[in-house]
Amino acid sequence: MGNTADTVAKMYNLKRPDLDEFAVNSHLKAAKAVKSGKFKGHVVPIKAKVKGKDGKVSEVLVSQDDGFRENSSVQA
Repeated sequence: MGNTADTVAKMYNLKRPDLDEFAVNSHLKAAKAVKSGKFKGHVVPIKAKVKGKDGKVSEVLVSQDDGFRENSSVQA
């Protein structure tokens, strides 16, 4: 994937600072959308088993995406 990203960036003359800014804005938009409820009805809650650091397994309900970083910044 890294090689492909480099190839595409070169093909379209994309610069790292521009891509970093785009990525940060994407994370911030996702955080705002989640907070305002825009994804409700688009994410199906599921139960998942999670193993804790202590080795105990517990069941949790996953009801929203948590892959975005709401405190993103280009500097970070």
